[in-house]
Amino acid sequence: MSISKQLTFIFALLLSLNLNAQCWESVSVGYGHNLAIAADGTLWSWGLNHDGELGNGTTVTLINTPTQIGTDTDWDLVSAGLGPTSFSMATKDNGTLWAWGDNGYGQVGDNTFVDKYSPVQVGIDTDWQSMSAGFSHALATKTDGTLWAWGRGTTYALGNGGLVNKENPIQVGSLNNWSAVSAGDRFSMAVKTDGTVWGWGYNSGNPIGINGNPANVTIPTQRSYNNTNVGGTTAGSKHSFDVKTSGLLVFWGSNVYNQSGGTTCAGCPVYYVSDADAGKNTNAIIKTDGTLWYSGVHLGYSQSTVQYATAFTQFGTDSDWSSVSVGNLSGAAIKNDGSMWTWGWNSWGQLGNGVNSQASSSLTLVALNCPFCIATTSTDNISSCIPITWMDGTTYSSNNTTATHTLVNAGGCDSVITLNLTINTSSNGTDTRNSCDSILWIDGNTYTSNNTTATHTFLNGDVNGCDSLVTLNLTINTVDTGITLNNHTITSNAVGSTYQWIACDNGNALLPGETNQNFTATTNGTYAVIVTKNSCSDTSACTSIIVTDVNKSTSVFESHELFPNPIKGKFTLILRAIDNNTSITIYNVLGEIILQQSITNTSTVLNLSANENGIYFIKIQNTSEIRTIKIIKK
Repeated sequence: MSISKQLTFIFALLLSLNLNAQCWESVSVGYGHNLAIAADGTLWSWGLNHDGELGNGTTVTLINTPTQIGTDTDWDLVSAGLGPTSFSMATKDNGTLWAWGDNGYGQVGDNTFVDKYSPVQVGIDTDWQSMSAGFSHALATKTDGTLWAWGRGTTYALGNGGLVNKENPIQVGSLNNWSAVSAGDRFSMAVKTDGTVWGWGYNSGNPIGINGNPANVTIPTQRSYNNTNVGGTTAGSKHSFDVKTSGLLVFWGSNVYNQSGGTTCAGCPVYYVSDADAGKNTNAIIKTDGTLWYSGVHLGYSQSTVQYATAFTQFGTDSDWSSVSVGNLSGAAIKNDGSMWTWGWNSWGQLGNGVNSQASSSLTLVALNCPFCIATTSTDNISSCIPITWMDGTTYSSNNTTATHTLVNAGGCDSVITLNLTINTSSNGTDTRNSCDSILWIDGNTYTSNNTTATHTFLNGDVNGCDSLVTLNLTINTVDTGITLNNHTITSNAVGSTYQWIACDNGNALLPGETNQNFTATTNGTYAVIVTKNSCSDTSACTSIIVTDVNKSTSVFESHELFPNPIKGKFTLILRAIDNNTSITIYNVLGEIILQQSITNTSTVLNLSANENGIYFIKIQNTSEIRTIKIIKK
């Protein structure tokens, strides 16, 4: 990855297994000088050295071939500053942070404003995690997630709301959820663990991405849009790039030289990358297929007019690039085999090819004598749903943590790889359904009866990415709508259900109070029952019942009188005759009992003054018959 900007991506990177005579591990390109770490952990530099930024203890103007800095072999990360006030930063395996070069703004962070020609430790802390050298200020994060800044503060690049230069690290805010930083040309960018990007400082061209495009942003401020699921960010001169966790590249800021690579219009090409870096007016990316591309100014052009690409342009056809870095005047990239290649202007020897005048717009190999041999051991972690054929040519179909394979290196240094294989089995589940009639299931079929055998497979459906098999367990809750007629009584054949009898010849009106399994008709009519069971309802066939001859009236209730009707409150009911079991029950239209009482006189006064206006039913019942009368209250 581009260590110069501490661009952190969330990718599952392939193992870099080939170590040969080239043996470069990482590189960072700054304003006019380069820093690199070799595979043995040694630190190297070349290019411009007017402020001691090469770290070799001198201010010799330039060095045009890689030169080792000291003898330590535990260097981890490097970052070369972008501005003409050049400085350098690096971390070691033990978590210490070091800096050197121009210190006019305190960017070395050693509590002084004096230039340093060799690496000096920044404080005494041993928990530095990521860092980035900008134009004239520095950013870094610690393992506890805190964010720190120092150096030039005159454009609010330190994020503390002030304009004062700081010669030692100061914490930016109090949060502890920062994961990566990138220092640009007097502005700063940082990523939080929640995948959002924040920026502050000089905002010419709006590389910070703030609505309203303010000239300066005084404290960390979240990008105004398209600001989720970001894995890393890289800041250039007046522009920046984000890389989503999916690998998608997103451009921000000034596009004078088409630094965006033609990615900002509707329908423009999109790029998914494994590494990206923003320089002054040039950018470089490595696509997920391992190819190398650049956008913006074509570093090293010889014409008097600025030459720049109108879209991302590929370098050659190779597809084995692993990391890239671009600066002010040149760029550098490393392949999987550890070889380093540079391009651009070379007046200060920044191409590292032994000369310091001839520019190159194509790639130039940077050779390094590697008298060392590093034997490596590593683990190849694989999670699969199906058997795999591993690099040793064997097919493995079950978990394995013991298989090993030796890669014989041409330089005589072998690499031993141990397999850590997890075979994830497909998951099975049951979809339990209940329905009153039928369902349209996930397999696209409609089922109308009980089913416990239908299955459907979701490809890559479980949490491990394996297939997921689902079995249907369907119960169709049928309702028995059969009825039995015995004289004037109808009985529902359904047992353990709820019932509501209706009058078919009266618009299927509900019969108030008739909610038993059986129903005895008292007047001629056509009747049916609504049966409900297990939340399912169905209606029986309508059945006609003749109770009496319509031309004869033998009922003691036939000559009843009820007045007034409609009523306002009180009303009188007069019956022809009563017996000891005569009673009345009044229902509302919902079948709820409003009044129930025995009748001891043939003339009875009833009162519904306290009830709402509407339709009510009076059921009159004696030992031998039942009659229902409808009344209306207005």
